[in-house]
Amino acid sequence: MVGDSTGLSHGLGDLQFKEEDDEAFYSKELPLHACKYCGIHDPNCVIMCNVCKKWFCNGRGNTSGSHIINHLVRAKHKVSFV
Repeated sequence: MVGDSTGLSHGLGDLQFKEEDDEAFYSKELPLHACKYCGIHDPNCVIMCNVCKKWFCNGRGNTSGSHIINHLVRAKHKVSFV
C-alpha cells in the first residue's frame, strides 16, 4: 500500500496559504519620529538631523552605511545630531 497513513493525499495545487495583508502594512501611518529610510520609530533608536529635522536610525537595511551616516553624506549635512 502506497500513501500516507491518514489516507489523505495533497498535491501542491491543494495547498492554500493565508496571504498577509501587505497593503495594510505599507499604508500604516508612522509617527513623525520614524526613520525616513526604514520606518523604525522606537524613540531610543532614532535621532533627528539638526539641519532638515528628519529622523534616522543607526540601522543599515540595504544601504552601505547606517541610515544616519547615509543621510549626512547624501544631503551634505555637516552638523552633529542632537
